[in-house]
Amino acid sequence: MKKEIREEERVVKDRYTVYIAEDGTEFDDDRKCMRYEYELRVKENNNKVDKYRDRDLDDMIPIHYDDSFSSCNSYIWFKVNNKEEFTDLKETLGHCWKEPKTYPSYICIECEGNYEDRGWDTEYGYTLDESMAVTKEYFKNFGIEVEFKRK
Repeated sequence: MKKEIREEERVVKDRYTVYIAEDGTEFDDDRKCMRYEYELRVKENNNKVDKYRDRDLDDMIPIHYDDSFSSCNSYIWFKVNNKEEFTDLKETLGHCWKEPKTYPSYICIECEGNYEDRGWDTEYGYTLDESMAVTKEYFKNFGIEVEFKRK
């Protein structure tokens, strides 16, 4: 038997799947691609609604009917000055809040964990109008009438 080492160039076709994110980034795994796109949307939405955010009110727990508030959650407040801003915030966050009775108004979202790192699918929303109604109802039980007046 004789042994020889030979060299030759061969063309081999290989078929494989590439997952392409909205921004053109390529992945070999569909889950990595979906996670990447999700993180892009979270960042985009955070940037879009950040102009309405009132950071001075962050983590102030809203007054509401539901008593299941958690100190582990984040409470993020947004100030909207008119119907257009309210609609923009509502559509971006995907909530079905009732339109405020007056402007400016405040809306709070409760997020599990860190607001900056998460998406929009598990938050709860509270409006200032709802908090005011709950406050009035609460004090009414004690025979006290509450009236709110803007400065």
